[in-house]
Amino acid sequence: MIRHVLAIDPASSTGWAYMTLSDTKAEEAINIITRKDNMYINLLTYGIINTNTNCIEGELCKNYKESIEILIKKYSITDVVIENYFFSYKARQGAMINVYLRTMVYYLCCEFDTL
Repeated sequence: MIRHVLAIDPASSTGWAYMTLSDTKAEEAINIITRKDNMYINLLTYGIINTNTNCIEGELCKNYKESIEILIKKYSITDVVIENYFFSYKARQGAMINVYLRTMVYYLCCEFDTL
């Protein structure tokens, strides 16, 4: 069984990585991690989604949703991992944008049943 995993770090510049979890090593993998249960995490590709934050919230969410949806469909994603949000009093400028972006990822996970 192969699990297709999309890891996401929601932000105005969203980092993402596509990997598989399987019992075989992928020849095209950029990096391979062997787990204790003899399963392999095969990192296949990664990138950045730059989000235009100079628009209304609805347009921001719509554009972000479309970008994530493309990745889910392109790689036949079965599981999504979302990085925890770090909040501090010194760096809190993007808190609301982060909430909007995370909400869209959770919404898509429910829509595609990948959560």
